[in-house]
Amino acid sequence: MIYCGSILGLHSVGIEIDKDLCDLQNEISISSNVKYEIINSDSNSIDYMRLGLGNTMIFISALPELGEMLAYGIMNQFIKNKEKLSKVGITLMGSHTHRKYSRDKSKWGWGKFIDDFELKIVECLSLPSSRTLDEKRNTKFVHDP
Repeated sequence: MIYCGSILGLHSVGIEIDKDLCDLQNEISISSNVKYEIINSDSNSIDYMRLGLGNTMIFISALPELGEMLAYGIMNQFIKNKEKLSKVGITLMGSHTHRKYSRDKSKWGWGKFIDDFELKIVECLSLPSSRTLDEKRNTKFVHDP
């Protein structure tokens, strides 16, 4: 996502807990000459205020069963700082197929999260994806303002 955002001319910042993935993304940025920022940190504990976010779209780049804790942690940080982070939207990567033990099968796996934070779905896009081997259909991207 950060690569695509940078190609579109957006200031793109990625937060990744895995140092090896950070190193790989930095190598991609250098070799492709597509500039973006990678922060090696836990996205649930980073100080988002230091990023100077304004008119920002956050992309949770994990399917619901893996990204749920991440999404809740990030949203709770935004709620704590909502007076300074009021123009932030979120995009969730959803799934048509659900694993046997998926807890939430509504709204592409994000129904409870969307309801808990009273989010409004502005748009839902289906994009071709081969993110997982069992995902036979496109991946849903759900947008909230």
